[in-house]
Amino acid sequence: DLGEWIGATHTSIFNFHPSVRPVPLEIHIQGFDNTGFQSRMFAMYKPTFLAIRAHSQDKPVIIFVPEKKYTYDVAVELIGHLKAEEDVSMFLKVSVAEIQEHLSFIRDQALLKALEHGIGFYHE
Repeated sequence: DLGEWIGATHTSIFNFHPSVRPVPLEIHIQGFDNTGFQSRMFAMYKPTFLAIRAHSQDKPVIIFVPEKKYTYDVAVELIGHLKAEEDVSMFLKVSVAEIQEHLSFIRDQALLKALEHGIGFYHE
């Protein structure tokens, strides 16, 4: 079970049968052999983008990262890959005009830039 693998306790793991999920769940795990933490994180950016493009271009995606710092780094890297593909709106499923009213409440400039490309991030 994915919950046990990430170290969640038994009291915080909920298992729902696929037929009762409002949105079907697909889990894709990809390993990396890099021994250094920073190099491993850097090596994961492009494969993450490619996996989203291959498996979930039209569906929401959640990417888990180990530290708050990487929430922003992953967003910036994904935007960079969107620009390289010359499709900066691939993840944005509405026009910027449609969400402009909501974006006016965002104070964090990094989050604002990410949201304009259809990428959000959250950290605790």
